[in-house]
Amino acid sequence: MINVKTFFKVGNEFFDAEVWEGNVDDINYIYGSICLIVDGCAVFDKELWDCVDQLWSYVVDGLYCLSKGQPFSFYFPDQAAFVSFNLTPKGDQVEIFIDLNGGRHVLVSKALFLQSMKKGGEGFFNIMRNKVPEYEDSWMECLKKLGQVSQTDI
Repeated sequence: MINVKTFFKVGNEFFDAEVWEGNVDDINYIYGSICLIVDGCAVFDKELWDCVDQLWSYVVDGLYCLSKGQPFSFYFPDQAAFVSFNLTPKGDQVEIFIDLNGGRHVLVSKALFLQSMKKGGEGFFNIMRNKVPEYEDSWMECLKKLGQVSQTDI
């Protein structure tokens, strides 16, 4: 089972992006976290907060690559956390690795990972269209790329 949630960070508190009614104070630094729980294991969590819009953008690029059978890696925007998404030899599972504090490693179904993360990304970027309409073009570009992660790839 996979659970994906996005949180905005305001001061020292985190708010669920789906229900938070506040405004983004600085549209150039939108802090928050992606929480990704795979079979009860926290892969991404609030400890890994960063510029959440940029982080989601990197994840979208990774999902697109995975859907095309290619590995992908990136660093968090403002942290030394390195993330890699690699397909297993059969191509039906994704190995997710985060090199931070001794590392986090998980293996998950490719189909389930792509489906869950795609849904989480679409939800986030649709929220951003309302919260920060000044970057509508950027949000739509990410949504378009998520749309290219088709059901046939999953």
